[in-house]
Amino acid sequence: MNGENTSPGEPRLRRWGMRKRLATGLNVSASLALAVAVAALANYLAAKHFRYRTDISHEQFYTLSKKTESMLAGLKGNISVHIVFRTSSSDDFETVQDIKRMLEEYRQIAARKGALNISVEKIDPARDLARIEDLRRKFPLRQANVVLFESEGRCRCVPEDSIVKYELAPMGVGQGGEQVLSSSLLSLAEGGKPVIFRKVKTAFLGEREFSSAILSLMDPKQPVVCFVKGHGEHDVEDFSRGFGYSDIAASLRRENTCVRPVFLTDPAGIPSDCDLLVVAGPRTPFHKSEVSAIASYLKEHRSFLLLLDAGQKCGLE
Repeated sequence: MNGENTSPGEPRLRRWGMRKRLATGLNVSASLALAVAVAALANYLAAKHFRYRTDISHEQFYTLSKKTESMLAGLKGNISVHIVFRTSSSDDFETVQDIKRMLEEYRQIAARKGALNISVEKIDPARDLARIEDLRRKFPLRQANVVLFESEGRCRCVPEDSIVKYELAPMGVGQGGEQVLSSSLLSLAEGGKPVIFRKVKTAFLGEREFSSAILSLMDPKQPVVCFVKGHGEHDVEDFSRGFGYSDIAASLRRENTCVRPVFLTDPAGIPSDCDLLVVAGPRTPFHKSEVSAIASYLKEHRSFLLLLDAGQKCGLE
């Protein structure tokens, strides 16, 4: 029999076989990268609908999550934390106190649950000049009001604007000649009268940023998550609201994950260090060679996440 004599059901069987292989790949036990991706996606969606942590009572504000406690319990080594902050204003002083209290929680939990030793020091860049110069010789310290995490010659710098979020709230229309606090701003209302705005703290994101810094220092091997491009997918480099995935990429990076866009038509193929391949909402079909590349990837028992919009077909169903 020659190669042209195929039964009518053979193409259907081939399609079924491909689907079966794809399904098998999806059911492979989840790797660390997949767990990180799902957690980051959940955190992103939660943050989108419930913007900030709202419990700011003295009893709960500095309480760390179970996720952070579990992370600290599994780490060992030494981390030095340098709080490099000016305290010339009441806002700065309050922020430093928040940071110190939260880092004390980290230090105590790490000492109680695991083998991670965390030491914390506060440095005033206006007064501790010798200490600042010492840090600058070792690390790329270019600004004040940062928290610097250090371990075995590696460092991670977390700036104030990643830790604390502010909004401007109007305090009212003045009559002129009012004393304006350093944390207030002036603007002109109708009639030329000054309007005083004061900075109001809306979020303290210390736990999110500090956990990310610690994890990146203590676990230098980053999981690699690759997002496929070329078929109208949600793009990790797209900052547009509603469709872009730049926020998800930022969440993954905070979880010590390397995020890369990839084209399946690239001669180099899917990177060999890819821990999780993501196809996020494709809008055009995949070429046969691209389907083949994904099938080869799955044969190596590597993780694959396919996200499809309702009713959308792309050739990977």
